[in-house]
Amino acid sequence: MISSAITRTEEAVRATDDIAPLAVPSLSVLDAPNDEGGRIVLTWTLSPSDKLLQGVIAGAIGPAAVESVVGVHGYSIYRSATGEDEFSLIAQVDAGVASFVDETALNGVHYTYQVRPYDLDNETGSDIEQTAMAVRNSVLDSEGRAIFGLFGADNRIGFDDFFIFADNFGLTAEDAGFDPAFDLAPSEAIDFDDFFVFADNFGRSIAAAGKRVPMLAGLNADARMYLDARTAMPNVGE
Repeated sequence: MISSAITRTEEAVRATDDIAPLAVPSLSVLDAPNDEGGRIVLTWTLSPSDKLLQGVIAGAIGPAAVESVVGVHGYSIYRSATGEDEFSLIAQVDAGVASFVDETALNGVHYTYQVRPYDLDNETGSDIEQTAMAVRNSVLDSEGRAIFGLFGADNRIGFDDFFIFADNFGLTAEDAGFDPAFDLAPSEAIDFDDFFVFADNFGRSIAAAGKRVPMLAGLNADARMYLDARTAMPNVGE
């Protein structure tokens, strides 16, 4: 009887999967709506390999010649910020999951994303890359009034926000790169209606962090604070 040599090992041994999962067919990346910024939502179409696949056992015959193999074990989320040359892994989700919220994005920064399916031995790269930025679209000024058009990283609507808005002007819902965050007068198009809303808000600022202390008659109306640094600073010649 002819038999192959036997190698004994104390650790579990499994076959190597030489077939990588198929890439995700589509990816959408948008600002998370109705928030205070810092969040970008990713949605994608599951890999066609994200299911139980039928694998043939080499040399086997009979009903047990075929076994089920998990095609995808999860998805890796990669991100690259403006000015960065390489993508960095920021998260992984399980098989069957088709969305992810990046809650570590900085406001006013463009991020490009990739979603790569993986199994136990392989990770499939992707030619699909989508870019978005986090926007503060639910913020108030010091008087509690809503502000629209704060796209940049600072707390005031200025020319930096205008240039960001201008980059998106003219896009419609049918265009790649359209983000409802810039559709200030919702119409599935970024047009002059949105520009007029932006113009009405130009120059406004969001409320500063912290608690506002009201001036109460009889308590702090005459309060004053003075700073005298003479005793803490050396005199000339000393």
